[in-house]
Parts: sequence; C-alpha cells; structure tokens
Amino acid sequence: MKIKGYVDTASDHLVYGWAMDEERPEPVALKLLVNGEEVANLIANEPRQDLKDRSVHPTGCCGFSLFTSELPSDLPPNCKVQVKTVSGDVELVNSPVFPEIPASYFSDKSDERFFFIHVPKTAGTSFRFMLYELFRQRVIYPNLCDINRNNGYESVKEFRNSPKEKFREVQLLMAHIPSAAIELMPPGTHSITFLREPMARAISDINFRANENISSINNIEEIFEDNKYFFFNLQTRLFASDTIFKCPIYFNYRLVDELALKKAKANLEKTAFLGITERFEDSIRLAEKRFGWKFKKLKHYNMAKKKMTKDLPGYIWNEIKENNQYDQELYRFALELFEKRIKEHKRLFF
Repeated sequence: MKIKGYVDTASDHLVYGWAMDEERPEPVALKLLVNGEEVANLIANEPRQDLKDRSVHPTGCCGFSLFTSELPSDLPPNCKVQVKTVSGDVELVNSPVFPEIPASYFSDKSDERFFFIHVPKTAGTSFRFMLYELFRQRVIYPNLCDINRNNGYESVKEFRNSPKEKFREVQLLMAHIPSAAIELMPPGTHSITFLREPMARAISDINFRANENISSINNIEEIFEDNKYFFFNLQTRLFASDTIFKCPIYFNYRLVDELALKKAKANLEKTAFLGITERFEDSIRLAEKRFGWKFKKLKHYNMAKKKMTKDLPGYIWNEIKENNQYDQELYRFALELFEKRIKEHKRLFF
C-alpha cells in the first residue's frame, strides 16, 4: 500500500479532498474522525478533472466529499477533523484540520424563520453563501448537499409536492421560486430578496448561459431564443402570484399586465428585507441592522467569466427592453422602498 492524498478543505459544511493507492487501482476507503471518534466512511472515487489534468491520477476518479449536514450531528466548535484510510490507518496530508465553526450556530435556537426569494443573477448566490455563516446546513432547505444532489434548486412542482412536515424545522428556505411559496413556511416567516436593474439582470443571465457554450454569435442568438422565459419580466412574475399552487403568470411572461405589477409591488412591500444588487454593500449593512446579523465579509460567487454584451445583436437588446417594462417599473418601486428602509436605519449609514 502506497497512499497519496490530501484534505483540500474541511469546513462547517463540507469535507473535501482526494486519495489514491499508487500500488492498486481500486478506490481507497476512508474514514472521517471528529475529535478522535469515527463518524463517517467515504470512498475516494469521485471525478476530479484537475487531478487528471495534472497527471496525479490516470482517470481523476479519486476524489471524496462529504456534506456535514449528512453527519449524525453538527460539528462542535474547536473540533479536530481527520481523514484516514480504513486499511492501515494512514492519515492524509493536511489532516487534521480544525475548521472554523461560526459562533452563531451555537446560539439559542431561534423561532425565527426566513424565506430567501433568490431572483437569478441578482448577486443571490453571493448572498446565499453569506447566509451560510448564520444558519446550520441541516436547518436550510435546500442546503448545499440538496443542491449538489439535485444539480441546482428544486422546481416549483417539486416544492408543491414536498410534504408539509419538511418545512416545519426549516429555518431558511431558499430557491428560484415565487414569493408566494412563503405559504409553505410557518406563519411569521420573514421573506428576504434582492432585485436588480432589469436590463442588467437579463444581460447577466445571457452572459452566464453563453459562457457555458459559446463559440460564435449564433450561439448567443440560440440561447436567447430558447430562454426568453428567463429574460422577460422575471422579477415581476416572481412576486405577482397569490399562491404557489396556482401561479400561471410565473410560467408565462405573456400574462404579465398592470394587475400583475400591482400584486408584485404589494408582495415586495411585504418583504422583511429587500436588497438592491447595485447597492450590495449597503444592502448587506441594512440586513445586519434589520435582523441583528453580522457577516464577516462580502462574498462574490457565480459571476460570468466572460462578458458577451458587445456581441449581442441589436434586436436582442430591443426585445429585452420591450419585454421588461413591468420589471422596470417594479425596480423603480423597489429603489424607493429601499431608500425608505435605509432612512429608517440612517444611523447605520451616516
């Protein structure tokens, strides 16, 4: 047995690394220990393209990962995390690790509940990872493990079909679903969200999708034609429904009208926290003031690597503009609401 391996990270929500036996092709069996006690078993057989590219492993299938929400209990503060082989008890390089566990995890259990209406391309992923500092993964739905297994958030249909009992212990619900989904949560749940200037949001969404498959301008046009649902008045549609069980406007941008806008404004006004992407830092400070939270630092995730704005044909610009008029009006309303709430906490800013 000639073991090579490394613990890339061990945090309050994920243990991640790789291991291999240079003398045998079979995947290495591992065990995870917390403060000397074995709590989980792992098999190092997950694909790691980076290791294949660096010729560390011939196929790269030697990675391992474990979401801590799958463990019987949360990691305690100041704990020692070790990863060792089952056979031979060989400890991997960079083990033990002493993960930093946010103190807020161990405060008295709160009865407060939150629903993060994650509007796509509004810095929501950055905000989501900041929220991970405040909530234990096992009280978040969907948490990192759920998102990884599902390759993203669940659909509206999947949320509708989820048993009601699932939401009773959830402290933080989040998804790309209409604000009406708050009805799934206990009474008194706080809704929180971010909005963004509609043209910028739509273009950012196109950039994001184009970065996944872009070689010519024709691909941008195809992406646009195939995904208009995501680009037209999406923010209004997310807030225009009265119930998650009947929300046709959310699924059909052609149904958006003045009545939908009026409902969207009313529902937006009900939010306990509204952030504005263009004023992300002020928004975070407002959230801290509103709920008594304290974030370590601003985070930025899920940003498009290459901006394709200069390659967009004129007709796409025009069509996006024409089909985001209701979102523009909602955004203007959101800015006024944001400024009003800032003034309510002006001592924080002045």
